[in-house]
Amino acid sequence: PLIRFSLKIRHRAQEVLEKYISDQNALAIIQALLLGDKTDLNADVKQKFGEAGVMHILAVSGLHVGIIYVLILMLLGQRATNITRPWLVALIGLPLLWSYALITGLSPSVMRATTMFSFVILGQAINRKSNIFNTVAMSAFFLLIFDPAMLFSVGFQLSYLAVTGILLIYPILARKYSPNNWLGFQMMQIIYVSLAAQLATLRLSLFYFHQLPTYFLIGNILAIPLAMLLIWLGLSLIIIGSIWSTAGTIIGFLLDQILVKFTWLLGLIQQLPYANFQDIQIGRPQVVMLYLTLALLIVWHKTQLKMYFFVACAVIISFFIFNSGLIIERSKQAQIVFYSLRNSWAIDFIQGNAAFLVQDGSESALAQDYQFIVQPYRRQTGVTEAIDEGVASRETTLGTLVNFKDTVVLITTRVEDATDVPEFVDFILFVSSRDFGRTTKVRFQNRDGGTEQHILSAQGALQIEL
Repeated sequence: PLIRFSLKIRHRAQEVLEKYISDQNALAIIQALLLGDKTDLNADVKQKFGEAGVMHILAVSGLHVGIIYVLILMLLGQRATNITRPWLVALIGLPLLWSYALITGLSPSVMRATTMFSFVILGQAINRKSNIFNTVAMSAFFLLIFDPAMLFSVGFQLSYLAVTGILLIYPILARKYSPNNWLGFQMMQIIYVSLAAQLATLRLSLFYFHQLPTYFLIGNILAIPLAMLLIWLGLSLIIIGSIWSTAGTIIGFLLDQILVKFTWLLGLIQQLPYANFQDIQIGRPQVVMLYLTLALLIVWHKTQLKMYFFVACAVIISFFIFNSGLIIERSKQAQIVFYSLRNSWAIDFIQGNAAFLVQDGSESALAQDYQFIVQPYRRQTGVTEAIDEGVASRETTLGTLVNFKDTVVLITTRVEDATDVPEFVDFILFVSSRDFGRTTKVRFQNRDGGTEQHILSAQGALQIEL
């Protein structure tokens, strides 16, 4: 019932935004930024935000809840660095924060951030001078009791890494240089916070998304202040626009103009040379090594013991040695991958850094599956080019026979109990239509000499090392 009520509130907020914002791209951006609804964002807008390194402002998270928290403090005449009436902040701030969480549909990212800020506010209200890391850890512990599966959510991992990075790395950076003038000070705060969060999340971001936006600092200097303005204007539009159409029209026009200009600026950043490095591949061992290096450097900075610096150097050297070994290993790999796609099938024949794809249907039909299933796996295994040699295929009465490195795959739509399959066939891909969709199964001989059956639609992709 609570989620149903929350979604009704969000739907009403969307109606107000749609009434006063005319530009469709601007409407899609403000809905994503304010309500966490990215349904209407087109690919071009996503690419601009992603390559400018500010995609995080479109995912309602700690930044957005933090902006709401700062707004509440301003309205109550309080400063984040010196809260004189913590009980008043708790009395008014907590209901307002959770009201915003309701507007966003109680998304997991907002729940995380709101829970974290709630623990901070409650700690201040009862005058508990606890370690901020304990507060962050307590909020994570509370959320994991509610839903243990959150631990495996990319958003959960990145958001807590970002917060931990800001708490650990930001003070180190801020002590290096702090301008005396107000504008310079504010700009440096944004740079330090963005850099700290990026340093903390970079390794995991590379592991999951395989790309590095080069100009993320420039993007964030523009995006974070504008995000604050847009959130304040957006909330004002939702509240005031519901009761006063003239004010709603004015605020809607302002939002329209700001978002159009903001998107244009991000387009300029996107067009800068080397704006985005893609196809970066690191595995779990490399992620662990890189985080260990960062942790050792932080400890070295705090303790000034050279031993930690030398150990960090040893770890990073090990990282490069491991990476070189992985590149050599990938150059010798040979495997067949049967992909589990939504409405079709595809087989990749991988030899070293090249691959040959046999697919069902046209390339356009496979385009989305290729982008989100085939291409990520190819990147993970270091495939950089497509080949059309070394793989032979021919049509037979049984189906399509594909030969790769003395391994024969039969692709057939015939019944699965066919007894006239030649002995030289190593793998059989059965493709059968059902009333409730397509089922694809792979039958092959196991190491014990028996046959096994792998159902792609139920068990996922099948990877065979040759």
